[in-house]
Amino acid sequence: MAFGIGRLLGHTLTGTGGLESVERVLASVGRGSVAVLADRCTRARHRRSTCATCGDACSFGAIRLPDAEQAAPARVDPERCNGCGLCIPACPTQAITADRRPLPQPGGKQQSVACGPAAALGADAEAWAPCLGALDPAFWLEGVGRSLTVYRGLCASCPIPGGEDAFERNLAAARAIAALENADIRIRVQDVKADVPRKPAGPDGARLSRRDFFRLAGREARADVLAAVHPESSGQAWRGGRLRQEPSPRRQAIAEHLPAESSEPFARDLPLWQLTLDPTRCTACGLCAEVCPEAALRWSAGSPEGDGETGESALVFDPAFCDGCRLCVDVCPERASVLVRAVPPWRRGPQALLKGLRGNCARCGATFLSDHGEATCRRCASMAEGTFAALLRRGQPGDPGD
Repeated sequence: MAFGIGRLLGHTLTGTGGLESVERVLASVGRGSVAVLADRCTRARHRRSTCATCGDACSFGAIRLPDAEQAAPARVDPERCNGCGLCIPACPTQAITADRRPLPQPGGKQQSVACGPAAALGADAEAWAPCLGALDPAFWLEGVGRSLTVYRGLCASCPIPGGEDAFERNLAAARAIAALENADIRIRVQDVKADVPRKPAGPDGARLSRRDFFRLAGREARADVLAAVHPESSGQAWRGGRLRQEPSPRRQAIAEHLPAESSEPFARDLPLWQLTLDPTRCTACGLCAEVCPEAALRWSAGSPEGDGETGESALVFDPAFCDGCRLCVDVCPERASVLVRAVPPWRRGPQALLKGLRGNCARCGATFLSDHGEATCRRCASMAEGTFAALLRRGQPGDPGD
């Protein structure tokens, strides 16, 4: 049904007002509880993305990933999705969102939040989420300097599997980030007991209500319209070749709590990464910087600060905004990128991974960095040297070619 609505609107609006007019129309289409932002989904940004974290987090098979070598966003099956939201913190680029903000805006010294089952049992909380595991580390970081009360239903009988583990994992990551600035997150967890055992939900249990189904179907229709107006040919770039690059709100919130540097040991599961490049393999094509959704990779003129005085270019990496999506590794044609968890000593701020004069090879046309303004890339120069050496050998007495 959503597919039909989307295609109908897409064909009707194509060419009549551009993407902006289409999005204005789509703003009135259904707003489901879970949505995928296509321009942030790595599977839509490049066909070689291997990210599948949202699908791995969904226990109900509601996340549909595109076929291999196809650039398209993950999709939510509205008939199977129960709105638990565990896929939201699992997505590294915050491409999956929900039309809700469980906690009020920061301001009070004490706040409370309850999971869906606890709220249904009458927990007196200021706000609620379907599952506490749907709250990412950035959410819990809002609790720095406050006292939070968390009302939790009995996870053993909860119809959302994996919610308790996700809750503890995301909270541990937030506490590890807060510890870098010698802060703490004070949380009091209060279990709310159920008088009657709850029935399991999901594909074989309770389904979405009719109203929620149509709201989620509206989200599917919205994605279909965008696909009809802006079809993907090669699949490398989303929305007509323009990839939006800016840190997600989640990553910005995390970056605000990161110190300038840290030499002390920190938790291994901290959401900090370090990118390195093999200079013997990297051709400076710039594809990694082009597709980075968080703008953690960029080309800068001159030094990482971008003074441009030397005429050189630098590939700059800012670890504070890297979300570990691994898209830079997936798209690298030369397999020159290596992304690993960061270890001390760690320093935030721009770091030059490569530096040199960026140009195009006079022989093959590929982009490369040169140290002294060479006209050919290393590969072509090496091939030329080999050809010249072979010609010299042929001129030697006793050479089989004589």
